[in-house]
Amino acid sequence: ETRLTEARRLSALERARWSLLVGGEASPLLDAEAAVIGDTLRVFDDHIELRAARAAVEAAERRDESLRHSRRDPPELSIGVRQERASRSDGSQGTFAVGLRWPFGTAGRNAPLEAAALSELDTARFVETRTRERLEIELASARAAADSAGTQVAGERRRAELLRERARLIERSFAAGETSLPDLLRT
Repeated sequence: ETRLTEARRLSALERARWSLLVGGEASPLLDAEAAVIGDTLRVFDDHIELRAARAAVEAAERRDESLRHSRRDPPELSIGVRQERASRSDGSQGTFAVGLRWPFGTAGRNAPLEAAALSELDTARFVETRTRERLEIELASARAAADSAGTQVAGERRRAELLRERARLIERSFAAGETSLPDLLRT
């Protein structure tokens, strides 16, 4: 009973780890459809960590794409008003200023921005790849643990069956008078 309780506890722990691994409630028994497709496991397509990594890659790709299309900063229009007082008797004078700034897209401006965007894209892709690899390793580990637990459960069932049979044989031996009461109690 103690071993059965321990096995149930370990089973509950592994089920919790499994649902954490796949990002939701799921059965540890995968359909053939959810098994391997190429080198990628379909089970991970909805995992929250992988979705976040994919979103980071897509955002980095969009930033890189927008930087490639807009090679310069947008034009700026500035408007200003200034009031000055010359002396106490003159009153105040107002000045109105309008400015237009049309920046040119130079290599000095674009090269660091493109390098930063490409670096961010590479980093996001690396994180996505590492997340997928880590999840695949965790899945393989969880499957191995589930297989091991199944083997252990089968072994414990066989052991319990053998112990029950041994107890029946000893009781028969006692009933036939071949075993004494002290030997029965000892065994």
